[in-house]
Amino acid sequence: MRGSLRDWGSWQLGLANSISAKTFQVFEEYLATAGRPESIFYNDELLVAHQAFVAAVRNFLQETAQVVSPAPESGGTIGWYVINVKAGGWVDDYDERYEKEMSVVEEATRNVVEAWTRYAMLAQRLKIAHEKREPQV
Repeated sequence: MRGSLRDWGSWQLGLANSISAKTFQVFEEYLATAGRPESIFYNDELLVAHQAFVAAVRNFLQETAQVVSPAPESGGTIGWYVINVKAGGWVDDYDERYEKEMSVVEEATRNVVEAWTRYAMLAQRLKIAHEKREPQV
């Protein structure tokens, strides 16, 4: 994952039938560090916003894990996961399952981006408010 989380969200929504293994790795690493003492916020409002973001990331991992499988190792897809119906081949209700599994990935992606946006905007607002209170040297 390079760039901003919003960039990732736009990119992921464009490829909702697949997810990079790197996405899972980065999110799992983030969750592992989120509970460390240096990640605890003393501002209640910021703490709540960060907890909502962490919950959205956790939900993304849990929900998408139910609808994706490792991509077949052909055509340079190593390190990717695809929605289950795409990995499994044609079935009678392929289109219905495809749409259902895609919507899980899309909704989970949107939830992560929306939670991040709320958290980042709040952090920026608090930073600006803090800078206005500090005496300028």
